[in-house]
Amino acid sequence: MFDHRHQHSQDELVFLVDFVVKNNGKEKHNFRVKGNGVDERFLLDVKPSDSKVMHITLKPGMYEITCPDNERALGMKRTLTVE
Repeated sequence: MFDHRHQHSQDELVFLVDFVVKNNGKEKHNFRVKGNGVDERFLLDVKPSDSKVMHITLKPGMYEITCPDNERALGMKRTLTVE
């Protein structure tokens, strides 16, 4: 994950973040960032042995990072705090 800080306006700090997602599994997966007014995911799933990059702008706050199809069954859920 890479981030770049930008001052969006005089009062609003935002981060341009690149999530590099590599699927090392045997099943297809997706990647979702949700919270603080954001709800983004890949249009198409990430196939096994494939990679994708998600470019996203995030404000300071808390976000859930999940594989939306498998998050409960496989524990594919994390919390991200942007400061």
